[in-house]
Amino acid sequence: MPDTTLIEELKNIMKKCDICEGIMTNYGHNAAPITNGKCCDRCNIDTVIPARLESVVKIVPDISEEQKKIELEKEKKRVYMREYMRKYHAKNKNNDENYTEKVRANQRKANAKRRQRDDVKEAEKVYHKKWSAERTRKIQLLKQLEAKILDIKN
Repeated sequence: MPDTTLIEELKNIMKKCDICEGIMTNYGHNAAPITNGKCCDRCNIDTVIPARLESVVKIVPDISEEQKKIELEKEKKRVYMREYMRKYHAKNKNNDENYTEKVRANQRKANAKRRQRDDVKEAEKVYHKKWSAERTRKIQLLKQLEAKILDIKN
């Protein structure tokens, strides 16, 4: 006579898919929105996930025709400006022998300005550190002086 607990355990492990009636080899997946219950891996991939995605797409409202036109115009402007700048740089590059040198000079100027800003920030940090140290030193001197005054009074 077979062991009934082993048979019950096998029945619990080998449940049927609620969609295709096949045997699930693992715990299964939630079969909503197709049906209430569990489904196998194949049905989850082929049926349940696409149905969920469809329901999500239905929730997101479509944009109006006017909004589509506005977005299309914005994209056209962006594309136009990219093309214009590409052509502008290509034209200048071909016509001007010193174009690359001018571009590098502009880059050097920008880098110099950036370094100057960084130097100013660094100087401000150093000043703040010195100021903080000076302030701390003065506070310590005042405390020492106060302690001496209290000693003299006592």
